[in-house]
Amino acid sequence: SYLQAASLSHAGEALAALLDVPPFLVDLDVFARDRALSEPELQNALMFASAELIEGLAVRHALSKRQRVAFSDEVQRVLSAFHVENPDLQGIGRERLRLQVTPRLPPPAFLVALRTEQTGGRLVLEGAFVRLPGHEVRLSEKEEELYARILPHLEGEERFRPPRVRDFAETLGVDEREIRRILKLCARLGRVDQIRHDHFFARQTTAE
Repeated sequence: SYLQAASLSHAGEALAALLDVPPFLVDLDVFARDRALSEPELQNALMFASAELIEGLAVRHALSKRQRVAFSDEVQRVLSAFHVENPDLQGIGRERLRLQVTPRLPPPAFLVALRTEQTGGRLVLEGAFVRLPGHEVRLSEKEEELYARILPHLEGEERFRPPRVRDFAETLGVDEREIRRILKLCARLGRVDQIRHDHFFARQTTAE
């Protein structure tokens, strides 16, 4: 148990034992302070426990090697599942990902760990979102069908004065929010450009 692990007198043995029980994570500054360890003594304990460090600005935590690998695997699993279920989203929110991954790291340590994963080419951090390197936003079959109905109005005769989102909703009998969502998605994909609020033009038209 956690209490048994914490009660061991040998710092290295205690650290190794603590890393093997939930929450599988040790705040090293707290650990050193509670045991009145000098920095060299803490380093010896880390070597004895074969611990993996998560270290950044005001962040110093330890995980066991096994839990560090488990963390990487779990992040990959959650991201893969998220992309399958949400192909139209650029990635999962960082905090949402943190709450789904075990061991659960505090936000600052989690960000440090994600940056390490990014350096290793295993994921991409984009603002507050996280995605797998190979993930690209794409339209579902239904969304492609709706876009195919919109496209003729963005090309040909009407291309310099295309209908607005509200007009499309009325003409096609589709919810205004859905039209807006599809067109914003297509803008991210480089198919259209949003020139004004709710006014989208085909990319080739804006190029003209």
